[in-house]
Amino acid sequence: MLDFPTLINTNPTEVSGERMPADLQQFMIEGEEEGTMVRGSKAFHTGLQDPRNWFHIYEDFQGFTAADWAITKNGTGGGTTTVANIANGVLAMVVDVADDDDINMQYPNETIMFAQDKPVWFEARIKVDDAILSSIFVGVGETDTTMMPGWQDGAGFFREDTPGDALLDFVSDKDGTPTTVADIHTMTDLGWVNLAFGWNGDDLLVPYVNGVKGTPVTTNICNDEEMTVTFAIQNNSGASRTMFVDYFDVWQLR
Repeated sequence: MLDFPTLINTNPTEVSGERMPADLQQFMIEGEEEGTMVRGSKAFHTGLQDPRNWFHIYEDFQGFTAADWAITKNGTGGGTTTVANIANGVLAMVVDVADDDDINMQYPNETIMFAQDKPVWFEARIKVDDAILSSIFVGVGETDTTMMPGWQDGAGFFREDTPGDALLDFVSDKDGTPTTVADIHTMTDLGWVNLAFGWNGDDLLVPYVNGVKGTPVTTNICNDEEMTVTFAIQNNSGASRTMFVDYFDVWQLR
């Protein structure tokens, strides 16, 4: 067992000039304490000073080039994805006005996998302008131009078109069979929320909302194929809707 006070005092959150998220640090420490982290603590303790040990994507949307993403607009075909005039850099995904119009945005290459002995961390900060009349997905998934209203093979935070509520679920799906942590968060109009989850490299996906740990998922984890960062929003009424993405952050042990 590692000496956690010593580990923390060595400031392991510094990764070759990049700062590892505090939630990821805690996820790895908790995993070692619970005996569920396979290689995470070893890499955390000895390998993080070398960026060659980790695959890392961080995007805070100081700019945005649509050609760098696979963007599909379903329905009437309208909508925009542009950087908003908001402090710190924020992407605005604006869906057109027709009911069930949606925007599906993915990195073009599938580079993330829940593989054995390879911990993964995903984190994003988002908000929506209407929490009840917007369906969203935030997470990772296989390449899919129709994430809304249904999707498979991936993991993330999903609000489906359920009239009258603003409840967000965490869902892990393998081959079309999902496991759901229901009602993990209640969305609010224009309320920022930090959404994150960690794969422990063995048998657990652990969701976090605003730094609070949710119920771990142990079944229907997509561990047999590569996935990609995915954001999607669907309009649930006859008015334009917007999802704002402040940043996303992905870490994966090589």
